[in-house]
Parts: sequence; structure tokens; C-alpha cells
Amino acid sequence: MMCPRESSSRGELGVVLSDATYQLREFQRITGLGDSALRAARRKGLTVRRVGRLSFVRGQDFHHYLQNLPDSGRGRLVTAYDCRVGGAGV
Repeated sequence: MMCPRESSSRGELGVVLSDATYQLREFQRITGLGDSALRAARRKGLTVRRVGRLSFVRGQDFHHYLQNLPDSGRGRLVTAYDCRVGGAGV
């Protein structure tokens, strides 16, 4: 069985655990965030902590960031109710 933080192949997303701390590159691999998306997330409040030359993201900081994202626009959450067979308007 695979650990939730590991992925078996490139391009597969992982799970960010609230009680874990991730090195920045590992965090990016798990979440699928590229450099530009990560910079935008930092501008919008994601906390990245530095120790010497290393950067880390705590899982609880990422979850807090997600909870504070606006619910409208491109970042809108999609619920099961939003997903209907046959597409929009059916």
C-alpha cells in the first residue's frame, strides 16, 4: 500500500497532511503547483518558511490557505451537486 504523501508516477498528485512539513520542491510535486502558481499562492497568503537556504511549507498552512480562498471565480470549489451527467444545463 502506498503512503498518502507518495505518488507512484510523475504527474500524479499526492495528499498534503495537516501535521506534516514539506520541502518546497516536494510540496510542489505533491500539489502539482508550478513555480508561477506557487508565487501567486504566496502573494495570496500561503506561508513558506525558510531555514538557511531551504524552504518549507507546513501542511496546516496550506490547508489554512485553501480555506481562505474565495469561493467564486476560477478558484471556485466544485461540489458533487455541480457535476451532472450530460453537462451544464441538463
